[in-house]
Amino acid sequence: MAPLSRLEQASRKHVRSPPPPPPTPTPESAPQKSTRPGAERYRDSFETPKAGGVQAIGGSKSDAAALKTQRELSTARQLLGAKQKTVEDLEQKYSAALHAIKDRTATPEQVKRVSELGKALKEAREDVKPSAAKVAQLEKEEAKQVAASPEAVGKARFQVFTERFAELEKDVGKGKAATLARQTYYNSTAWNNGRGSPPATQGDINSAGLPHDPKYVPGMAVSGYSGESRTPDGKKVDLGHVAAAIDWQVNKDKVPSGPNPFNLDTVTLTGDVASAINQVRDGTNAGSSLDAAIAKEGDGDWNGDIDGLNIAKRLADSPGKSIGQTLKDYYGTGAYQKRVDEFARHSKYIQRDANGVPGRTANGAYAVDTQKLADDAKSFAKVLGFGGYVDSGTALAVAQAWERWLSRNTQHTPTTMS
Repeated sequence: MAPLSRLEQASRKHVRSPPPPPPTPTPESAPQKSTRPGAERYRDSFETPKAGGVQAIGGSKSDAAALKTQRELSTARQLLGAKQKTVEDLEQKYSAALHAIKDRTATPEQVKRVSELGKALKEAREDVKPSAAKVAQLEKEEAKQVAASPEAVGKARFQVFTERFAELEKDVGKGKAATLARQTYYNSTAWNNGRGSPPATQGDINSAGLPHDPKYVPGMAVSGYSGESRTPDGKKVDLGHVAAAIDWQVNKDKVPSGPNPFNLDTVTLTGDVASAINQVRDGTNAGSSLDAAIAKEGDGDWNGDIDGLNIAKRLADSPGKSIGQTLKDYYGTGAYQKRVDEFARHSKYIQRDANGVPGRTANGAYAVDTQKLADDAKSFAKVLGFGGYVDSGTALAVAQAWERWLSRNTQHTPTTMS
């Protein structure tokens, strides 16, 4: 999802000696705290091939090299994550043991426990270093490949995402896999409160092993990595948007009820339309042209929204099917190349005739219910901007601009006059 305006300005997410051992330096991809309040923006910047999953990218050596690097990165991050989780567990135990020593009445057993945990923690942190160095080395190799061919790296990230998601689902279960996937890209307080999930630790994220850009975006709004990738046909798609839709669908029964603005729509399409509305009306973005605001969100975001909603619908229709198989059915068969047609068949934002058939514009594109989209996005735009006035005319104009984007991305045959 794109910039969240002022949401990031909200707040986020002691004992006496002996102090804990100093922390071990983390790899380049580790979270870094923002240097100034409000600096962050709500911005994004299946089966394995042997099991007949997504068709492997082939052709150039750069494609094969990029895929090799992404698979090695996934494995290296999983190993690093496992070691980080050991450190995280020991940190909690060490802190608890220190808190138990409140005065000079500490027993010899308590002092011994603190000493033993401190030693184990120091050793565990040392054990993290080689794995962190390996991840950093692979990320440098990845950066060279991005400079040479961003499309090849994007395709490789996409393929490893589908491969690893299926493995993760088998490892930890459907619901947890869906949440960890989303948290790789969106792990802020806002997102976790909206979904009703505890935050993932850095160990959790690395253990998931899902591909992402190495740059971490901190803050209330995101706290995650960019999921920009490319499908096998070269089209941009943001995996974070796909993962968000999957999490909200698979774990729909765990989403808090009541005044919760986060839902399947707002974490995908209407959320990005709301962001575009705020680009037009707020602060330094005020005055942005309507089509420019839509373009700024990025084709990867919009494609990710549509793919995410399509996959969520498939999961809703076949709740017994695994996420890995659903991804395979959608992406592995090439169905995603007709994403707009599939979206039009089920979306509440497409106009329909009395028989439920999606409506078309004069040039044959799908007719969007721009008023409904504008109304829903306007409500969420207020959430993203912490209230304030949102002009209905502006909201409608942005929704109409999104309809123009959809028209440009709809493969259709112009209607003929009879």
